[in-house]
Amino acid sequence: MRIFQELNEYFTSTLGYSTALSQFLVVFITLLSLLAIPTILSFIFPLFKMKGNKKKNFSLYLYAFSTGFFLILATFGFLRESIEESGEWVQSAFAPNPTQSQIFGYNAMIIVGGLLMGLLFSFTLKFVITYRINKKLKRSNNKSVSVFVHDHDHHSHAHPHIHVDGEDGYSHSNDVDNHVFQHPDYIFSQEENLQAAEEAVINSKVSMKLKVIALLLVLTHRIPEGFLLGYNINLAMQGDSANNLTIAYFISLILHLIPEETIFYFRLREAGFNRWKSLLLSFLGLSLFLPFMLAGVYAGEAIDHYAWLKAVTFAAIAGIFLFTSIVEFIPEFYHTDMSKKKWYLVLLALFIGIIIAVLILSFHSHHH
Repeated sequence: MRIFQELNEYFTSTLGYSTALSQFLVVFITLLSLLAIPTILSFIFPLFKMKGNKKKNFSLYLYAFSTGFFLILATFGFLRESIEESGEWVQSAFAPNPTQSQIFGYNAMIIVGGLLMGLLFSFTLKFVITYRINKKLKRSNNKSVSVFVHDHDHHSHAHPHIHVDGEDGYSHSNDVDNHVFQHPDYIFSQEENLQAAEEAVINSKVSMKLKVIALLLVLTHRIPEGFLLGYNINLAMQGDSANNLTIAYFISLILHLIPEETIFYFRLREAGFNRWKSLLLSFLGLSLFLPFMLAGVYAGEAIDHYAWLKAVTFAAIAGIFLFTSIVEFIPEFYHTDMSKKKWYLVLLALFIGIIIAVLILSFHSHHH
């Protein structure tokens, strides 16, 4: 995205700012741009009378689209870039004639190692840290918090199945049978975690201890997103060859934030907050990106000096995206009661996401 490169050149060349200050200003401007998402939503949604099902369907299709987009961005985007960076490093490190075993061995070590790092980081964040914090919120006796914590052991989740006995207590239509399927509480979606945590942070009836716990949950959600955003800003500022990859990443981030901010905004409105207070609280939630964006952009400058480390980083990012799409987004479909028509629309949205991601990344060029 050339705009980041132009901003950097303007701050450093025209205004004479230091590189560090320029990076800070670009990050801050990017964050202000992200704040436009809840702002636009707050003005658009009052124009439409969206009932619960329509809001749910909107998020469902957007999550399906994002799943396909993320899968391609991880494999066709970041992993491919990792392979290219690793290959260049091996060629230069063992010049002039690296052996096949050196090429294969070091490429495998760098790419697979980076991928495993990303997966392990995501797994630790999700099932060791986030899961435990989420459980503490669930165990809270505070009804103001627990009402926003989604419990998958409850019989409110219905899924279409062919064989049902009609004892589930739901009305049946001709094209979909609703069958209760109980889910263990370790299968909880990212959307549910964030909603519960953000509501706990802003609720005046919640104890300070729970507010801290909830804030930690929000922060664990913002760490990888903010760091990756900062790192991609660094790539774009330097006019990196992975420019289209950066564009695809920003699109994925916006697509990811739209359903997240939509659900949170509606939750706040339903809880009695007016438009402006809901908007302010959305701003506060997004502002948590700032420290991690700064960490990403400053770390990115150091990473760029080592080709092998850059390859490891790209592979790790791919691992995070794969984990997010499979573990975080797919449960959004799994926990939804769908007719055949809706299921086909979900699949259509998923494949549209795949096609658009491939289209964007097809313009990728790598300079040697």
